Amino acid sequence: MKYYFSWIAITLVFSGCFNDGSGVDNETSSPAQAIAGTWFVRDSTDVTIPESAQDVLDLSNFRITITPTITRVNYTTAGSTPAVFPPQGTLVVDDDADFRAGTDVLRQPDLVTMNMTLPQDTVLEITFSIGMDSNIPAENSRVARIEGGYEFKLRKQE
Repeated sequence: MKYYFSWIAITLVFSGCFNDGSGVDNETSSPAQAIAGTWFVRDSTDVTIPESAQDVLDLSNFRITITPTITRVNYTTAGSTPAVFPPQGTLVVDDDADFRAGTDVLRQPDLVTMNMTLPQDTVLEITFSIGMDSNIPAENSRVARIEGGYEFKLRKQE
């Protein structure tokens, strides 16, 4: 009888580790699941960059892959200069983030605050500024001529 109750207790403990009954996979459940996937710039009209950067930056091939897990939101990019968007890092996303309404996320490693909005399932808009109000030193952004506001309208890769 003692072994029977031990077996029941162990079964109950381990059954809680795998699924909470909600139908949601606890290993990948986070608000950032809404923006998971690969997003790309369709053409040059989908990117707004500072006027001073227009002759030194070409972001028309920008692509970002966002991979959320239960503990972090990883990203990798291609088609950008590291000063504008680092090639890899993490996004700090609040537990109550609502991407439909727009939410601020902190981009690491450079600590730039970005606003991300998901107006449609296949469109992700990202806005941020580089320079005086970011952690990229203003003198570096001015020398590189990248200081200012950026807007990306990205399409989801199917």
